[in-house]
Amino acid sequence: MTPDECIELLGCPYGITPTDYSFVLESAGRKARITVESNSGTIHGLRVTLYGRSFPQIELTREGGFERLGKQLRIAREAQLGEAIFDAKIYVDTTLTEPQVRQVLGAEPTRRAVLELFRHVDKVELQSTGALVSTMNAEEIANDPARLPPLLQHLATLVDSIPEVSGLAVGQRE
Repeated sequence: MTPDECIELLGCPYGITPTDYSFVLESAGRKARITVESNSGTIHGLRVTLYGRSFPQIELTREGGFERLGKQLRIAREAQLGEAIFDAKIYVDTTLTEPQVRQVLGAEPTRRAVLELFRHVDKVELQSTGALVSTMNAEEIANDPARLPPLLQHLATLVDSIPEVSGLAVGQRE
């Protein structure tokens, strides 16, 4: 499948004819951008961005062997939320302090929303422009476009579950 074919399949249920491997739609009362990431005609992934709220910069990935090794060797530092299942499965990459991370991600509905998203995606990012998820399964989702609306809903659930936090530098990384 080419990137053009992939984005066309994703846009078709919405009546959208995408250009440049990307399109914008309305979801959960917010604008969302769907982007097929590619290089030299090869699809590398799908990125879904939900706009409408600003967040401090936090990148969440599945915690794997490299992250655990980095922490063991003390070359990586990660905030822990104090919830064993979440802390074991999700690696939190941010310049925020541990108390600040707990303000943003510490609520049980937020942790639950992140864990649900990781059933479908490889990375979750909070940014000054909104929240985004990315997955390497772009072709699978394009071949089953019914998977996109629930993914957007899960992302909206995450965004809505994060409390408004004042005093944090939105979108900045050192």
